[in-house]
Amino acid sequence: MKGDGRVFRRGELWWVAYYHEGREYRESSKSRERKEAVRLLRQRVGEVSAGVLQGRPVSRRAGTHRVTMLGVLDLLEQYYQLNGRRSRINDYCLRRLRQRFAGYTVQACTSLAVTHYMADMQRQGRKAPVINREIAVLRSALRLAYRHDLITRLPAIKLLPDHAVRNEFFTRAEVEALLPCLREYLRDVVLFAYLTGWRKGEIIGLEWANVNRSGAVIRLEPEQNKNRTVRVLALQGEVAALIERRWKARKAGRTLARHVFHRGGEQLTEFRRPWLAACHQAGLGSRMFHSLRRTAARDMCLQGIPEKVIMSIMGHKTRGMFDRYNIVTEADQRAYMERLFEFNRGQ
Repeated sequence: MKGDGRVFRRGELWWVAYYHEGREYRESSKSRERKEAVRLLRQRVGEVSAGVLQGRPVSRRAGTHRVTMLGVLDLLEQYYQLNGRRSRINDYCLRRLRQRFAGYTVQACTSLAVTHYMADMQRQGRKAPVINREIAVLRSALRLAYRHDLITRLPAIKLLPDHAVRNEFFTRAEVEALLPCLREYLRDVVLFAYLTGWRKGEIIGLEWANVNRSGAVIRLEPEQNKNRTVRVLALQGEVAALIERRWKARKAGRTLARHVFHRGGEQLTEFRRPWLAACHQAGLGSRMFHSLRRTAARDMCLQGIPEKVIMSIMGHKTRGMFDRYNIVTEADQRAYMERLFEFNRGQ
């Protein structure tokens, strides 16, 4: 596998090259057959993983041969918690990785082992985006182990090609049909997501401390959004009316809710089930909540709002990320082509 070593020909004989702690070792297979060199390479790579180099024990960084993948995955989970990156998806990926690599050390988690795992997931019918998400978490764990000197070199792990294009979005009529089907505490959440394109975590984590009603602005601190930068949203029009409505609904019993969007004064957490139930009731099928963010990007573009302004509202850090959300449909193209036709006919 890529990253484990290589075989090459020198004269009539085949040679192998493999690595230990960043240093390349070469050895002749003493054979004219390539398959013999491949066999020798696999043997040597296995020996290095077991702590043997050319028949002699090799020195490792202190204790690396005793570090398990479970310990590394626990370290990554702790890193997610400290940096506010813990999510339902990451927790799910960590749980599955623990099941697979429970008996592995960091030295045994080679690119070959990861490739076998990806092949097993494909045989189970899992799609490329799902596999890539899980393997990306595994790569993060290995990189963290490398930074902490728990692994001598990083295995070469390549994600699967993902050609799926997500082009699901909502129309205003669909949102209007969906709102009555939602539970009351979710209606303003959905409407706010539709109008601003904010991420779900940013919406349910929004506090009144972030809202300046007199200045008509919302300010997100770096630790409250994905890009770790200050974000500002001007309150105007329908968004301003929504915030005023939430201000009047902040009282929960004898206390005042700390969060703008709450349920009985408590912060909202996961609402996947009531969301899907409302979508089915409105005849929309199994829509994704994240599609509201994609819809907002598209609608803002169609209204002629400059791209830089849209990126500042939605929190896109790069133009590449913005382009993934700016979806143009055939209906949009027909509308613009009709305008072009009218312009040319007027000329």
